Amino acid sequence: MHDANAESTAKGFARLYTIIRMLYGPGGCPWDREQTPKSMREHLVEECYEVLNAIDEDNPTAIQEELGDTLLVLTMIAHMYESAQENGQVSLSGVLSGICEKLIRRHPHVFRDADSQSSGSVEGELDSAGVLSQWDAIKQQEKSHAKRTYSSKDKETGSASSNYSNLPVSVLDSITIGLTPLERAVKLQKRASKIGFDWPKIAPVFEKVHEELNELSEAIMSQDILSIEDEIGDVLFSVINLARKLNTHPTIALHSANKKFETRFRRIEELMHQDGKHGVQLELDLLDSYWEKAKNNP
Repeated sequence: MHDANAESTAKGFARLYTIIRMLYGPGGCPWDREQTPKSMREHLVEECYEVLNAIDEDNPTAIQEELGDTLLVLTMIAHMYESAQENGQVSLSGVLSGICEKLIRRHPHVFRDADSQSSGSVEGELDSAGVLSQWDAIKQQEKSHAKRTYSSKDKETGSASSNYSNLPVSVLDSITIGLTPLERAVKLQKRASKIGFDWPKIAPVFEKVHEELNELSEAIMSQDILSIEDEIGDVLFSVINLARKLNTHPTIALHSANKKFETRFRRIEELMHQDGKHGVQLELDLLDSYWEKAKNNP
């Protein structure tokens, strides 16, 4: 079946890839050629947040531009790896092939199973919760298989990492350490909840937040810096868990809070400028009054 949109998208991606190869090739861009996957990490994070901001603003033009910037950074990183490795351990074609195969494997309710010759899409068998449960089950099977494969290779080579095979398969295994601490906390909590390690109601979650705040107060009284850091971490972890239980993603909530603070603070600066007090160090009480004005009259 001819799909004009898919054909146009494929041509567009091929053009992007060609341009990136030119940028990194002889006579290409000096700045691009100096970059490494590690140097591009901050750009990737920045572009992801700019996509988030564009979505929040519901701005189609910005969404398209920021998605393009993110795709650019991802493609650049993939090309850096494939051009630096002679054995082709990482390649853009491998990235695309890998994600396509993963989508097919983890959607057996949609795609035909070549082994069983079962029908492709069967409507009515799974709801969204069932699909997520199936996805996680298949993911765990893949993880277990990967461990056995790596273990066999280690035994052949005599690698000390063969001890890894003796570890039990954990539901936390697939959570990458490359996430921000906030995002990883969300993942850890969600994954633990899948085996019942979770409060069924919201009240105990609130109690846990208060408990951690009390322990932080005790740590502050002791003036023990390490204890304070530890307890602040527990407070943040418990608040993240509260957000999760309330079906609110903490990253998005914090992103909104940042925008709210920035808007109000800029309004404070405008009000101070109108009163001829811009750039002047003011008493906290007066600043609080400006804050209330900014809050009530944005």
